[in-house]
Amino acid sequence: MSDLVSVIVPVYNVREYLHKCIDSVKQQTYKNLQIILVDDGSTDGSGQICDEAAGSDERITVRHQANGGLSAARNKGLEIATGKYVCFLDGDDWFDEHFTEELLNIAETRNVDIAVCAFVRVSGENEVKADKERENAEELIEYDNRQAVREVIEEKRIKSLTWNKLYKRELWEGISFPEGKHHEDEYTTYKLLWKAGKVAETGRVLYYYRKRPDSVTETSEKAIIRERAYHTVEAKEERYIFFAERDGMLAGKAFIHYMDGLKYVLRSGMLSDPADKRAVIKKYDEYSGRIWKVPNVSLYKRAALTVWKAVIRLF
Repeated sequence: MSDLVSVIVPVYNVREYLHKCIDSVKQQTYKNLQIILVDDGSTDGSGQICDEAAGSDERITVRHQANGGLSAARNKGLEIATGKYVCFLDGDDWFDEHFTEELLNIAETRNVDIAVCAFVRVSGENEVKADKERENAEELIEYDNRQAVREVIEEKRIKSLTWNKLYKRELWEGISFPEGKHHEDEYTTYKLLWKAGKVAETGRVLYYYRKRPDSVTETSEKAIIRERAYHTVEAKEERYIFFAERDGMLAGKAFIHYMDGLKYVLRSGMLSDPADKRAVIKKYDEYSGRIWKVPNVSLYKRAALTVWKAVIRLF
């Protein structure tokens, strides 16, 4: 294996964790890397750490830009990337030392366009150890593109997550992250899987995702929670429309999960403003006319979604 792998690391105010993150890339057992650190307007000294890292490793390229969010940082990295393959690492997470070697080996020996690994959500070292003991390093499952997309839609083994995957860079042509959106990977991953010829997933844990109480995903700020609710269902709506034009079976699956997503944001309490709730109910009404027309939806699910057309007004 000798192909260049571009590793894109978006960085924003993660000084406490950044050294571990960068070191995990520098110490990869596979060495032919282009390491792209995108400082997205950090104000805590993270940008200086990036510059210092570049001074000690010629594989590292740093870009500083005004804060535009995670999507903007990843998109900048994609603009710079020149590797045959590309992967992503968030600035507060870290790779297992074999991440690129293992996934690249799978990609090339199995002739797949996307290689996926298992991951651990981490809040402390004890949690890491416990989860590593449960990994199944020998497990390797291959999917065609339709099977892989179905896994994502049904939220099974393959997730919409961007960062636990190695991609052929050519898949990203014409695809970028939506700037200004939460759940940005929900808008993109299904498109990449659909373009892929084959996908393979290993049961080995190679990525460590750090759970932080101050992260956007853990916030209690109502405005952000509201945005997340809207972006969640917006991404599911776009996914349904995408497959309605391409694949009947996947369109049916995507339709169910979009309608269930509308129900979820109402039941979860993510929306507190009555006007927001009415907007979601209006969307449900708009799409409810398709309940008995969309292909590949079971009779039971059609009936359940129809009943919810009345129930949803109670929220």
